[in-house]
Amino acid sequence: MATGDEVLAVAAALRLRFVRTDVWPMVAAHLLASGHDGVATAELAGLSQAASGWQVDQLVSRLLSEIGAPALEVEQAGDVMARLLAQHSPGTGHPVIRALAPLAGRLDYPGGRIGQAYYLDEWLDCECHEGSKERQDADLFEEDLRRLPPLQVPDAFLAALVGG
Repeated sequence: MATGDEVLAVAAALRLRFVRTDVWPMVAAHLLASGHDGVATAELAGLSQAASGWQVDQLVSRLLSEIGAPALEVEQAGDVMARLLAQHSPGTGHPVIRALAPLAGRLDYPGGRIGQAYYLDEWLDCECHEGSKERQDADLFEEDLRRLPPLQVPDAFLAALVGG
């Protein structure tokens, strides 16, 4: 059966609109393989990557209900996604900041980890900030996330969810 961390990861990904429509069937397939055999999960897992967004969206909503996914606030979802990204990405190049920062605009510039990433992203590509406090803050942000206990999700499921 899907773990609590897998359910939390799915809820966060949906709340942040992080997963493309064509990737949801793969996410559902991973849930199905982990023992969650709900009707919507099986239907979604059986869809082609070319299935219509309308069809996918209906099944994703039912899947969330089947697995008991919590309704997360944006900041909560951002915290979960930051941990997942830190767990999945390489330790160089600020991948978590680069993945979270673009979410800010479409989510009305929330606080929390997404807001931090948005602020820190501004300083990453400016050579004049090499060695600056801002760059050090960006390094610490990602290091702190990597030190958190990892969420208990299989690597393949995590790759589908965050790498889509």
